[in-house]
Amino acid sequence: MSSVGLLEGGFSPLHCGHVAAIVRASTMVDVLHVVVATDDAWEWEHLYRGARIPFFPSRYRERWLRTVFRDHPHVLVHAVHQPRTGDDEADRTAGVEAITQCIGAPITHVFSSQQGAAVDAFGPDAEHVLIEPDWNPYPVSSARIRTEGALRYWAMIPAVVRAFLVKKVVLVGPESTGKTVLARNLALYYNTECVTESGRTLLREAGDNDMILEDYPRIAMAHHLAVDRARARASRVLFVDTEALVVQNYSRLYEGFNQRLIDEIARLQDYDLVLYLPPDVPWVDDGTRLLGDEREEADAELRTLLAEHGVEIVEVGGGFEQRLITAVDAVDRLLEGEGQ
Repeated sequence: MSSVGLLEGGFSPLHCGHVAAIVRASTMVDVLHVVVATDDAWEWEHLYRGARIPFFPSRYRERWLRTVFRDHPHVLVHAVHQPRTGDDEADRTAGVEAITQCIGAPITHVFSSQQGAAVDAFGPDAEHVLIEPDWNPYPVSSARIRTEGALRYWAMIPAVVRAFLVKKVVLVGPESTGKTVLARNLALYYNTECVTESGRTLLREAGDNDMILEDYPRIAMAHHLAVDRARARASRVLFVDTEALVVQNYSRLYEGFNQRLIDEIARLQDYDLVLYLPPDVPWVDDGTRLLGDEREEADAELRTLLAEHGVEIVEVGGGFEQRLITAVDAVDRLLEGEGQ
């Protein structure tokens, strides 16, 4: 008869100690079922008040585990609702029933990190196997990550989870204000990734320096997707040159047209810090820029557009050295607030 193992937990969030425990358990049975057993509403109310990381429902944690163990066909991942009503015995009974129904096969091994964990409810053949997270390379717990912040334990968090925890900093402003150079410098300064704006790439592929109306939403969406890809490679913080509202502002200025699709893309954005670069440095003609002395108008329009969308900004003006100093100070404060 095949051996069927169960390892359940909240994994809120998943860390490398969890992964190490699952790896070891997976070597002891023919099939290992990893169950994210949680009550999302209870967790949100009781575990995440004052937490220094966002709350991710069980569906996200299920996805993280499936991604980590995608090359392990005998490791099966499920998310199961385990109610927390205050009646521990009734809740445990309901949770066991939901888990056994989900697995649909006799459980022979129950893995846990607790001495004396109750396993009888899973059947007479269930053997309790004590398996501790590997505390040597990963001295961390989900509770500590929640209370102290993810950045303090960055090396102990799987890459797939880091992508959801990395802090995203975007640089905005009218044309020729040094956004690209500052974004690249900040990425070098913090040893991380930078996403450059997508407009030049689109025009280069089109073999044209002039925009058409349809280009603007294409640029906004291409940029949004580039940010999504880059966050998985970033270390603690990701720097982004330009975002959808800047593109919308160009559409308004150049075409006289506000595009609803770009507004919808802007609503998907969740930047942690917005650095605003005003037009107080010389304008440089790179062959694609058109505003020149009209940057002040573009500046005023962009500020209005950002305010309409409720975007809070940090002003980064002055000479190029001062801009770097101001930006670094703002980013340091962001990271310190997240448990750097």
